[in-house]
Amino acid sequence: MKILLDHQIFSVQEYGGVSKLFAELYKNLKKMGVECEIPLVFSNNEYLKDKKIESLFKEINFPGKLTLIRLINQFHTINYLKNGSFDVFHPTYFDDYFIKYLGNKPFVLTVYDLIHEKFYNDSIKLQPTLKSKRRLIQKANKIISISQKTKNDLVDYYKIKPSKVEVIYPANSLNLLTAEKYNVPSKYILFVGSRKEYKNFDIVLQAMNGIENQTFLVCVGGRGFTHEEEQKMKRYKIRDRVIQLDVNDQQLAYCYKNAKCFVFPSLYEGFGIPILEAFSCNCPVILSDIEVFREVAGNAALYINPKSVDTLTVAINSVINNEPLRDKKIKLGKKRLELYSWLKMAQETLKVYKSIT
Repeated sequence: MKILLDHQIFSVQEYGGVSKLFAELYKNLKKMGVECEIPLVFSNNEYLKDKKIESLFKEINFPGKLTLIRLINQFHTINYLKNGSFDVFHPTYFDDYFIKYLGNKPFVLTVYDLIHEKFYNDSIKLQPTLKSKRRLIQKANKIISISQKTKNDLVDYYKIKPSKVEVIYPANSLNLLTAEKYNVPSKYILFVGSRKEYKNFDIVLQAMNGIENQTFLVCVGGRGFTHEEEQKMKRYKIRDRVIQLDVNDQQLAYCYKNAKCFVFPSLYEGFGIPILEAFSCNCPVILSDIEVFREVAGNAALYINPKSVDTLTVAINSVINNEPLRDKKIKLGKKRLELYSWLKMAQETLKVYKSIT
């Protein structure tokens, strides 16, 4: 059996959960002896270094750079599709450019979440993506969902048969043993990733007023603070206790390892890989009490009302000041982590491929 993945996510992401998932799928399928190809001419993605793909203007940003990479890789992928020497096609995102080149070959679609549908459905900019995504969901031979919650949302929103969707969990790639020392405060709370509206970042800023002054808030990724975020920090009188960092995976592991806790107060997620990252690095986890986080973390996390600043403040202080509670959650996190592995994900994905050929 030969699997053809496509270029999409590797054309635009240097780092990120989706490209990490597909890079691990590719690597683990190869380890299992499955023929698998990603048709790429150029990619600046960090997770494909072993594949030795040429980078393009990696250190230089200019208008149209990602479009150029995407078009070159898409042309290359189309040539693979036309050749037809594969059994199953698996796109890495929702551009439906490939449909007219597939012929009678089956394809599998992975859906990560319904964030665009739930929070940005009125966005004019996103309409082409939403339209293409809907078309692919209807046409796919099988759909992989990264959580039961996402599967339920898919079935409800798109009115598809539950039997069309298989739940296959992603996993964690951070390794505590490779943690690389990084200059962080001696005492801090950790927030990781995007700070978009549904991430509920403002509740973390407000909670800082109830945390002792020696404790910092370290935000990793998500780019520099916006003007609005800067103004809020000044208004809450915490600007001197909040910092933003961009780090590699080894430095991220160090950030988790040395944090008093990791906070993840999202209103909605498709899964939550940072939860597994925190578990792997002995970092206590505080999560919003939403269905998908209960599905992923079980009893290994502290849960808060995502609309209540007070419950977040209490939870943070509990973890900081209660060593037995902290140790208990770290041990439960390690146990919970055993449920997830990239090899298991690849094995279950291969079963999906075989079911449609």
